[in-house]
Amino acid sequence: MAMTVLDKWKQGLDATRTVVEIIALVVAGLWAYSKFAETEKPSLETRGRMESTLKWYPVASPTHCLGQFAVSLTNIGQTSIDIDRVRLRIWVVPFPPADQTNAVTYVDTTKFQDGTAVLDRDMGMRSLVGHYPPNVHSQFDYVFLTRKTGSSVAVVRLDARTPGGRHEFTESRWEEVCGPLATEGQRIDSDQKPPDN
Repeated sequence: MAMTVLDKWKQGLDATRTVVEIIALVVAGLWAYSKFAETEKPSLETRGRMESTLKWYPVASPTHCLGQFAVSLTNIGQTSIDIDRVRLRIWVVPFPPADQTNAVTYVDTTKFQDGTAVLDRDMGMRSLVGHYPPNVHSQFDYVFLTRKTGSSVAVVRLDARTPGGRHEFTESRWEEVCGPLATEGQRIDSDQKPPDN
């Protein structure tokens, strides 16, 4: 049976329709992926928030004080975070001198972490190591005894790392070593003003 011209046109249109449908599916797939990449994919990135306070407490020894570095980690993303390593470092550095020729001297606090830390400790399985589903929060206090020194700055830094080091969350505070300590055993932290004399 011979094909008529109309049958040939039908066959050609069917083949064209199939090709157009395949192209439409590919275009729709690319569009959907681009929308996912624009809107949804960023929300699936690892997102954590760290916050901290640094407080100083007097101890029985007049030459030392107790420091408390309280750090919290919150998973603010939509995917779980695993923390497998926590590293605590403390630097004690002389406070930079003021420039006597200017009324204001800029202090580059990033320079406080140059050099070797006086304490560098991998916290192992203690502290903030663990699994953090979305919206989970954990807090840990890192407590250390330090010698009082005149005109020195303590920089306390915590790095929390995910497996393989893909992501690292860092929190740090700096303050005068032993900070302002109250005379009657009260603590003064970096969020409070010392009492008026």
